[in-house]
Amino acid sequence: MDELLATEDVQLAVLGTGEDQYQDMFRYFTQKYPDKIQASIGYSEERAHRIYASCDAFLMPSLFEPCGLSQLMSLRYGTVPIVGNWRSERHRESV
Repeated sequence: MDELLATEDVQLAVLGTGEDQYQDMFRYFTQKYPDKIQASIGYSEERAHRIYASCDAFLMPSLFEPCGLSQLMSLRYGTVPIVGNWRSERHRESV
């Protein structure tokens, strides 16, 4: 992450919660690169809609997102969702 933010012309918006190590990492990089990344630990419906509407791409690497509603919301705003196979085996078996 450090190399990406230091060398590339990118801006990241992070919203949500997760494991402490990742929350701490995003807080650290928000302080180190305030013009390139903003992390909001927690959730705000209003902020989520602003992110959907203002991004070029939307990535949600969640272990549990059963219906893809956030990805559909991003499409509604014209933001391309980036998807992958992040789900666990156990989750895929239960779907």
